[in-house]
Amino acid sequence: MNARFVTLVLLLFVWLEGDSVWAQYLPKLYQVFSPDKKLKMAIQRHNDGLLTYTFAANREILIKESPLGFKLESQETVPSSGWKIEKVSDRKVRDEWKPLWGKRAVVEDHFNELVIDLVNPAGQPERMQLVVRGYNDGFAFCYKIPDGEGPRVNVQSELTAYNFAGDYTAWFYNGENHNIGPEKLTETDGTRLPVMTVKAGDKHYMAIHEACLETGAPLVLQSKGGESLFSVASKPTSLSPGYTSAWRVVLYGTTPGVLTDSHLLELLNPDPDSRYDFSWVKPGLAVWDWRINGAVWDGFTYGMSYPSWVRMVDFAAEQGFKYLVLDANWYGPEFESDSDPVKGEKAQDVQRLLKYGKEKGVGIWLYLNDVGGRKYPIEKTLKQYGDWGAAGVKYGFMSGTQEEKNQWTKKITELCAQNHLLVDFHDGPVHPYGQMRTWPNAVTREYCHAQLD
Repeated sequence: MNARFVTLVLLLFVWLEGDSVWAQYLPKLYQVFSPDKKLKMAIQRHNDGLLTYTFAANREILIKESPLGFKLESQETVPSSGWKIEKVSDRKVRDEWKPLWGKRAVVEDHFNELVIDLVNPAGQPERMQLVVRGYNDGFAFCYKIPDGEGPRVNVQSELTAYNFAGDYTAWFYNGENHNIGPEKLTETDGTRLPVMTVKAGDKHYMAIHEACLETGAPLVLQSKGGESLFSVASKPTSLSPGYTSAWRVVLYGTTPGVLTDSHLLELLNPDPDSRYDFSWVKPGLAVWDWRINGAVWDGFTYGMSYPSWVRMVDFAAEQGFKYLVLDANWYGPEFESDSDPVKGEKAQDVQRLLKYGKEKGVGIWLYLNDVGGRKYPIEKTLKQYGDWGAAGVKYGFMSGTQEEKNQWTKKITELCAQNHLLVDFHDGPVHPYGQMRTWPNAVTREYCHAQLD
């Protein structure tokens, strides 16, 4: 009896699918599994054209039905009822990534991917892709507007949300202060910054973040309080042909350590541009003059000056440290606009030190403040540091909106690569999003408690 019933239901489903009238009333369901089959993201297209997703780990729903897409300033939703699914394709990738540096020489790049191509015959944008990838340690999805002709349409909000299946416990980034949390999801009211780490019982842990942020503002999360739904408060300014969003990422592990050990953020970034040779990149430990400043040893008082720097280079060479970082004020008071980052106060001493460090096998990093970085041509400044033989740049106190800071960070990183300079971003940087795969010279950002000391 049961077998006959199932057969009848399947026949009815096939019949309805083949009927152009009735097929429109059937919800469409698409699933993406991790390679080990333990994780599943399901995407559903509803009768009104809206897209939602769910996430399950080991057959337990952790994120229940949550919205996808955008809302335009015209109040239209992307996608909505006028949109059609033109094509659905999938692929399996079983590759590997060989980082130039890091904790592993070889990283598995294994994922299953689903691409849903949507078309909008009656409006703009005309097309959009939803790309979903399932990994063994999480899943990710992004939105793409294919290249082609078409106007720019302004965005009111991104609809992406995380509707957690329970009142889990979470922790959030909080600048250089102690993290926010632990707090129950229903206790959160207002905006929060990633990384958002979630404990969903004793066997499930998640981390909400993003990867490969090309354009737009960095991720900000928001909760209204009293519920377990977190929405994306940040948004792109507009959608236009060629637009690709950041990857929305949910890391997953059965222990917190799995989240820490993940390479998922890096894997979602592209390989380095073939124009660049990064074989010169050699990360390592550094001595820091700011922390030593004022110390007294054997009758010598250390300062941020040439005699002290020479001693620091000698110490670094003896102890096997690869670098010495020269911090603020070496080219003049860091917040004064007249402090020239190339010709300033101790520039000649620094050039002497760079030569001495090279003799000792110790590279010298140079601090650069955003005041000097913006007033003086940044291209000439970083080229001069490269010509001097500096090892890297510590860039501090960047100004502007988060979106502007992200673009300036990318520009400085590429200029440093052109001039064989490592780079660290200091004091309130844009959060890391796996950029070290594309730019191996971007060795760190001082995010959360990651100050140099």
